[in-house]
Amino acid sequence: MSENWSSVVTRCRAKAAGVAFGSSLVLCASSAAAQSVVVSVPSTDVTKRGVVMVAHESQVNAWSSNKPYWNSFSFATYGLGRQLELAATLYGVGRPAGKVALALGYKHRVPLAAGSSWEPTLAFGPMMPVSLSGDGVGIWAYGAASIRVPHLRTRVTAGPSYGTKQIFGDTTLCAFGAIEQPITPSFHLLVDWFSGKHELGALVPAVQWNASHAFIVIAGVKVPNSSKAGPLSVLVELTYEFETAPKSRETPPGH
Repeated sequence: MSENWSSVVTRCRAKAAGVAFGSSLVLCASSAAAQSVVVSVPSTDVTKRGVVMVAHESQVNAWSSNKPYWNSFSFATYGLGRQLELAATLYGVGRPAGKVALALGYKHRVPLAAGSSWEPTLAFGPMMPVSLSGDGVGIWAYGAASIRVPHLRTRVTAGPSYGTKQIFGDTTLCAFGAIEQPITPSFHLLVDWFSGKHELGALVPAVQWNASHAFIVIAGVKVPNSSKAGPLSVLVELTYEFETAPKSRETPPGH
C-alpha cells in the first residue's frame, strides 16, 4: 500500500513539474525581447531603463519592375525608466529616392491593471518629423491599447494615428493594429497593419526569431494598401539592444 501511495505522489510531482515548466515556457515566450514596435506599428512596450535599442528595417522588391525597389527605416530608443523612452527614427532612405525625414520624440507606457492576466496597457507618443527633403517640420501622434489573452498569450494591439506629410506623404488620420503570437521562447508569429492610402499603409505578416536576449530578426512581407506605400516587398528587420547603466540602477518593472 505504501509503495502504491509513493508512486501516486511521484507521478503527481512529475505532472506538477511538467505544468510549471510548460507555464514558464509560455511566459518566457511572451515576455522575451520586447520591442518598441511590433513590425511597423507602435507596440505598448518601452525600452528598459539604461538600455539602448537600435534597429534597421529594409523593404525590397527586385522582381516586379525594371528598377529595383528598396525602402528603409532605422530607429533607436533609449529607456529613461518610469515607463518612458526616447525615440529617433530615420524614414524613407532608399531607391528610388523618396522623402527622407528624421523624427524625434518619446513614448509613455501606462499599465492599467497590475497583476491581471489580461495585461491591459495603454501607450502614447508624439514625434516631431523634420524633413531632410525640404518639406519642413511636422508631427506624428499616436495612442495604443493592448491586451494579452490568457493561456494563449496572444497580444492584440490597436490605436489611432495622426501624422503629416513628412512621414505619411499627406496629412493622415488612420488606425493601426497588430497581433503577436508566441510559439516558443525564440519564435513568434506577427501581423500588423496601418489603415489608409499613404506611405505607411500596409499589411505586414511576419515571423520573429529571438536569436538571443539582445538580438532579434524579423522577416515578413509588406502588402501595400495602395501604390503610395510602394510595391509588394520582402521585409527584414534587425534589432539589437545593449545596456548603458549597471543593472543595480535599473528601475524595477512597474515603477
